[in-house]
Amino acid sequence: MYLSDIYSIKDCVEIGNNIWGALRKGDIQRIVDFFNVALSELPYDGLEDQINEYFFRALFLMLLRCVGVIAYAEVHTFKGRSDIVIQLETQIVVIEFKFAPTSAEVDSKRKEGATQILSRNYAKPYGGGSRKVSAFVVVADGQLRQAVL
Repeated sequence: MYLSDIYSIKDCVEIGNNIWGALRKGDIQRIVDFFNVALSELPYDGLEDQINEYFFRALFLMLLRCVGVIAYAEVHTFKGRSDIVIQLETQIVVIEFKFAPTSAEVDSKRKEGATQILSRNYAKPYGGGSRKVSAFVVVADGQLRQAVL
């Protein structure tokens, strides 16, 4: 409702249902695709100076929470903070966000994020339970103004 009323994002209920379906299947690419659909409908007015990692991460988290997903930002571990942790009944998803000001920097940011996840053991605190644990890097492409895996 928030996305629909405040930002006039069409079909936000359908987007929410699709996000839940993708989460149940572990299909993070589809979640990023739906995030980009929602993102594409935001008005650009006043956003030019605010496009950065925090902007994309906050909107991604807001979208997840608005559709009822249990997700947390800046989750502290013994070696750092993971950007987003999604908790589902059968799995935990750790997401590291990176911002690439240009499309040419996306690959290096993706590698940087993957290295960070591994070196700081962001997924390790969740490995002792029965839930499947996975970790992903989502890169916000500032030039295209969309997120990519």
